[in-house]
Amino acid sequence: MTAVTRPIVHALGFAALMLFVSLAAKLAFLLGWVHGADLSQRLAMVVFGAFYVFTGNALPKMLTPLALLRCSAASTQSMHRLIGWTQVLSGLTMALAWMVLPVDTAQSVTVVAIIGGLLVVLAQIVRLRWFQRRVA
Repeated sequence: MTAVTRPIVHALGFAALMLFVSLAAKLAFLLGWVHGADLSQRLAMVVFGAFYVFTGNALPKMLTPLALLRCSAASTQSMHRLIGWTQVLSGLTMALAWMVLPVDTAQSVTVVAIIGGLLVVLAQIVRLRWFQRRVA
């Protein structure tokens, strides 16, 4: 498996897992084995949170060729680490919320976790651009 196809295969694997878990939970509910009608949604969102954690963990390990970089390799790597940590923490928050909170609250926590992580990354980008202009 090449470096290009590996992330695609992992994404397809997580998508298949989300579909399988969701369908299995729906079937278990229809057969009367479980009593939570929202179990399939909860399990799908937990798997999505795990996918977010998995991709966040893999991001800092992906290497960008130095010839393609417009800035220093150290700043690129630190940005990858920040994005990775943000995704890991957002994914863990999301998965945990869907495991223990009511559905309405878990939906709100999911939105806050993802948008909050995005805002942290955007703030870092703005800070780096502002610092870059002051140095130049």
